[in-house]
Amino acid sequence: MAIVSENITIHRDGAGHANEVKPLIEALQDVAKSRSTRDFYRAVEAGGVRCFLRVPLTSDVQAVDSAALGRVMRKVLRKAVEAAGSGDQIVVDFLPDPDGGLRIAAGPATEMGDWSLPR
Repeated sequence: MAIVSENITIHRDGAGHANEVKPLIEALQDVAKSRSTRDFYRAVEAGGVRCFLRVPLTSDVQAVDSAALGRVMRKVLRKAVEAAGSGDQIVVDFLPDPDGGLRIAAGPATEMGDWSLPR
């Protein structure tokens, strides 16, 4: 199973953007509330795969589009889950990149860096 990643734009301010942009944590709350995300996670859990999120505690990620975040996050997770087997653990990282974007990467816990996951 390989690490899968996609980028989305970080908005330094909400001006001039058609969709509402929110701080990353608030946008993640919107994503978690969406029906498509809840349905996706139910299917993942039924398949025996566990997912964990690692979110940066930084002010570098000021605001993101909630809808774009949800689409990209589900896309990346779907690819990682399709490559996983029952009992596997997937970690999703949110990494600010120097080009002004947010990289969302998902992959097996064993390949996503040294981090102890609950069993």
